[in-house]
Amino acid sequence: AITGVERGARCLAVIGDGTTGVTLTTTDLVSWTAASVPGTTFFRNVAFGGDRFAVVGPDGILVSPDGDAWSSVVSGADFQGGDIVWGGDRFVAVGQAGRVYVGQ
Repeated sequence: AITGVERGARCLAVIGDGTTGVTLTTTDLVSWTAASVPGTTFFRNVAFGGDRFAVVGPDGILVSPDGDAWSSVVSGADFQGGDIVWGGDRFVAVGQAGRVYVGQ
């Protein structure tokens, strides 16, 4: 199921859930490229800002410059996120038990 869509500087990213987290990117809305993020069960939301995408879910927060190669910023052991937005100069995410993450 699709859980989020976000427009980046050079592409559109669609995120979803399944047995592993998946992202789909496109530059023309015709051809799509799928990327799987190992260890991630699903994503709850996606945001774009500062020339990168950020996704949030039960495995924490991950960032990517292109929607294909992802790196972990905060692990799920430290932060299980529910939503993320770009606040103009940094990412802000909210998670379980009222936890808030403010990126750099």
